[in-house]
Amino acid sequence: MLKSALTLYLVCFPLYILFSRDPDFFDGVRVPATVRLQQGRWEANYLVNGKGYRVNASYPLRTLMEGKRVMVIYEEAAPANGKLFKVWGYWLTIEEVLFSAALLTVLSVAAVFITGENEPPPPPGTYYKRQKYET
Repeated sequence: MLKSALTLYLVCFPLYILFSRDPDFFDGVRVPATVRLQQGRWEANYLVNGKGYRVNASYPLRTLMEGKRVMVIYEEAAPANGKLFKVWGYWLTIEEVLFSAALLTVLSVAAVFITGENEPPPPPGTYYKRQKYET
């Protein structure tokens, strides 16, 4: 049962990630940007049709350096609503990882309790009447 839950998780979670990103991965436009420290926070500056835009580049557990070249993804209709195109922050966010890990844990524990796989086998020599559905 745990193998089934893990397999389901490993299929569903990547599909959820692939199709739920905003800006959209398939329709988004990727442009190079430069990281700058402005007013105590990291920002990525990029140009679209000669107009400059900024996007927040700060994210927990992400290290940045002044002047680093990065990619920004945005939707063509709203270039100001871009995001840094990085694994940590675009593809994976802290909230989604923690929630999905907690959900996987809760569902795995529930599967073990529902199927009864957590019960130890009876000691040898003990009479145990098998049910019709048990093999």
